[in-house]
Amino acid sequence: MANLLAFAFVFGALVAFHEFGHLIIAKACGVKVDSYSIGFGPVLVKFKLGETEYRLSLIPLGGYVMPAGPNFGEDVDPNDPDKDRYLVSKPIWKRAAVAAAGPLFNLLPIPILDGGHLFMIVIEAVIGPISKSAQVIIQSIGFVLLMLIFCLATSNDLFRLFNK
Repeated sequence: MANLLAFAFVFGALVAFHEFGHLIIAKACGVKVDSYSIGFGPVLVKFKLGETEYRLSLIPLGGYVMPAGPNFGEDVDPNDPDKDRYLVSKPIWKRAAVAAAGPLFNLLPIPILDGGHLFMIVIEAVIGPISKSAQVIIQSIGFVLLMLIFCLATSNDLFRLFNK
């Protein structure tokens, strides 16, 4: 049972992060978002913050971000005051950015898991050489995050061991 709960928690966190990518880029592109949901099935918790409703549902095996407006292929009402904020009304590059954001957010933990080395390579490619003190800070942050993940995995193992 503990394994199932641990799987649901970790998978739910991955889904939440993936969907957050869609959400944050949609909002940055000026898209009105009606709802952000983690999980499927019966809604356990929901609240509205601004114009977006946030939901947590029973089965954490997926999620979605629901942009406002009609579906693709449907007509947009020209009298609708929000028509310019619908995803279907946005330029193709903004729609592509919103669609690609979730999968790209899935890749963001990689620099953390390698202790910050990959992150430094990218930064140096973009802005040039990084000072030794900045490298130490970045590697220290990466190490701390890696240790937190290690502690989470170890506590999960200990929980399973002592709760058989």
